[in-house]
Amino acid sequence: MPTVSAIVLCWNGAAFVGPCLAALRVQTLRECEIIVVDNASTDGTAELVARSHPDLPLIRNERNLGFAGGMNRGIAQASAPLLVLLNQDVVLEPDALAQLAAAFAEDARVGAVGAKLLFPDRLRLQHAGGYLEWPLALGQHYGHGTFDLGQFDQPREVEYVTGAVMGLRRTALEEVGLLDERFWPGYFEEVDLCHRLRAAGWRVVYRPEVRAIHHESTTLGRLSEQYYVAYHRGRLRYVLKHSDERAFRTFAAAEAARFPTLASWREQRALTTVYRELSSEVARERPTLLPYYRQLLRLEPPRSPQRLPGLRRLFHPARARDFQQGLDPLRQGWRVVGPPIVPPERRPLPLLLGLLRTASWLVIRWSFLPVLEQQDRYNQAVLATFERWASEYEVLLERLTHLIRTLESALEGVDERAQRLEPRVDLLELDLVALETALGELVVRSQNDFTDEAIAAIDRDLTRLRREVALVQARLARAEQASQVNGRAGELPASEAV
Repeated sequence: MPTVSAIVLCWNGAAFVGPCLAALRVQTLRECEIIVVDNASTDGTAELVARSHPDLPLIRNERNLGFAGGMNRGIAQASAPLLVLLNQDVVLEPDALAQLAAAFAEDARVGAVGAKLLFPDRLRLQHAGGYLEWPLALGQHYGHGTFDLGQFDQPREVEYVTGAVMGLRRTALEEVGLLDERFWPGYFEEVDLCHRLRAAGWRVVYRPEVRAIHHESTTLGRLSEQYYVAYHRGRLRYVLKHSDERAFRTFAAAEAARFPTLASWREQRALTTVYRELSSEVARERPTLLPYYRQLLRLEPPRSPQRLPGLRRLFHPARARDFQQGLDPLRQGWRVVGPPIVPPERRPLPLLLGLLRTASWLVIRWSFLPVLEQQDRYNQAVLATFERWASEYEVLLERLTHLIRTLESALEGVDERAQRLEPRVDLLELDLVALETALGELVVRSQNDFTDEAIAAIDRDLTRLRREVALVQARLARAEQASQVNGRAGELPASEAV
């Protein structure tokens, strides 16, 4: 019986599934079952897998069941006590599955394990555990986009782990249920599953020794309108599923306030699509939330580039002059290179010229200006970041300068105390020499006089000398130690002089 069942979900991933399966083939953990699930790909992914890996079980779905639906089909066929869900664009390190199995073996209450994911450059982190930013429930990954310098190399418990590489304990999954297939086509189904696991008392942990490369968003395309619709549909569905009335009221207010600040009109339009799409579900399943949900339905989508003004406005002769005046605020913050845009002089065929002006205006209005606005916002963000770094650098430099000056002062004090201590040490050494001389004289006297009185006197003198020698040696040891320890050496009290 295999120890781990690895389930690879594919959808139009012919360019990525090969390296993914090849990495699974060379895992150091040999007791591994590999199952491939294809969500009705149209680019020949299923045929490629069947041809390249005929020995692997291949589940062909007749339609795209999404991440949750496809993975649930693979889980139903898997036989191992540990399950690993994998995206088609993930490449595991050779010992990843062995490390994952060890993580489950260490703690019987671990229900889900996440991996350290890197971007294809193998330098930048993509995932080191996940958390939600409330009240908007925006999913975030620890360390995303930062260089992997070992800052996330400690195992820890997290709110959720990404479904791109997700280890699950079968007994935990049987207790809380499979992935919720309503999160179609993807996004937030793994957040929902981790939420249910933690609510049932299972631990969700991030283990940095489980490493993989992930290309990320190869199915929907990063930042496309289709991506935004899928992401926000999953996010809103998660909030509706796990929020009480008070929490949703806070969420709706924050969502409405954030909407006009979004830089992408595609994201704004995707949000309005999702709000309307889920309205009937809210009315049916969570009617108490409708008063707060209506403020989301009142948000207006932005004017799409396909929605054009009327013909009379397009052919107005003052159109070019209006655009010229509209560029004035931009020129105040930009250095314009080249001649300014000047409306063409009136010539014959005014209708043709009007059409040319209209075409020019359309290109500028729907292509050039949004790019300028986005670039301006990006420049402002970069400038603000550099200014923050500069201020932090100045503070750190000031602190470092202060620390250096403090160390220099401390070292100077140590040198001064050591110089003052040297004469005292010399005197103590002379006292010790004198004591040794006196002891020698006593020994010589004892050889010439053996009376009881003389022996008793010698004993008394020897006892006194032993005490003085021990006292001198102790003072010497304290003096040498004080001259070496962090400037804490001080003057010997005058009462200790021999």
